[in-house]
Parts: sequence; structure tokens; C-alpha cells
Amino acid sequence: MYWCESGAQRSKTINITVTDGDVMLDSPVLPVMEGGVVTLRCRTNKTPSSLPADFYKDGSLISTQSTREMTIPAVSKSDEGLYKCKISGLGESPHSWLAVTETNATAPPPSSSPPLCSPPHILVVCSVSACVVVLLVLLVLGMWCFWRKRLTDREVEVGVDDITYSDIRIAHDLQQPIRRIKDPPTSDPEVYSSLRH
Repeated sequence: MYWCESGAQRSKTINITVTDGDVMLDSPVLPVMEGGVVTLRCRTNKTPSSLPADFYKDGSLISTQSTREMTIPAVSKSDEGLYKCKISGLGESPHSWLAVTETNATAPPPSSSPPLCSPPHILVVCSVSACVVVLLVLLVLGMWCFWRKRLTDREVEVGVDDITYSDIRIAHDLQQPIRRIKDPPTSDPEVYSSLRH
């Protein structure tokens, strides 16, 4: 019998039987729901014969079937147990566990893999997601700072190297004294020009 455990939770058990004998019992591997229909088949790898099969539950004979199939129309918890079959002259199958799940059980259906929402998985997924988000935010902020620095560096380069300011005064009267830069201009226009390569 096999089952899966995660913390305090335990999955339903399943029975996996491997045989190299001549007779084997074909039964549900996973637990069946109470009230469902279950068919057990007694198989053989020998040439087909018309021999009937005897079905046993927990060591006691419960049925003999000429078709080698036994059907339980409405399985109940009392049908749970170890089953085997026997074909006279060919042998008997290994035991196989038939598990029955009550209809009012609140346990989740069996799964071949542990659920992704179990606490350890949630912690891993949340941790990885948080790291990815933090890295993306840092990457975006780093690129933005790099872009702003390059833009500022270009503005400084343009302001220092590429622009030349000149103070040109047009004198109408040659005898007018030259004003100093401290003196505000009265009516003389000033012209600014810039040269770029």
C-alpha cells in the first residue's frame, strides 16, 4: 500500500500489485466512492478457458462466477478489504486492497502528485515571486537613474562646450563712454548668439 504525507495531512492509500503468476485480480487502484459500482475481474495469461473464478474477501469465499467478473452494484464501507480470485487448476491471484471512501468525507480527491497549494509550496512560490518583483523594480530604477544621469551629463556638456555667449553693443555715438558690465543698459539692445559644430 502507498500513500502521500505532507505535514499532518495524509492522502488515501492505494495498493499496487505486481505479479508474474498465471492469475491476477483486476480491481480499482484508487479508492472508490461509497454507492458506486465496482467490478472485479479475474484474469489469466493462459489460453482462454471456460473455468469459473472464485472470489475471496479477507480470506473467505464470497462468490463463484463463470464470467470471471464480480460486480458490487452499490459499494459500501463494509465492502472494503483484501480481495483475491482463484481459477481452479491455474492458481490464485495476489491479494488486492479495495478502499471505499464515504460520501460525506471531506477529504480532497486523491492525486498523483502533492497539491501545489500545500504550505511548503506556497512559501516557495511567494518567496520566488517576491524576489522577482524586487529585482524588476531595482532594474527599472537603475535604468531610470542611468538614463537621468546621461541626460544631465549631456545638458552639462551642451551648456559648457557648445554655447558661447557674447555681449555685443552697438554704439551710435562714438564719443559715448563705454559702460561697464555692472551698469544696466539703458536703451542699447544686446544680441546673443550661439555656435554649434
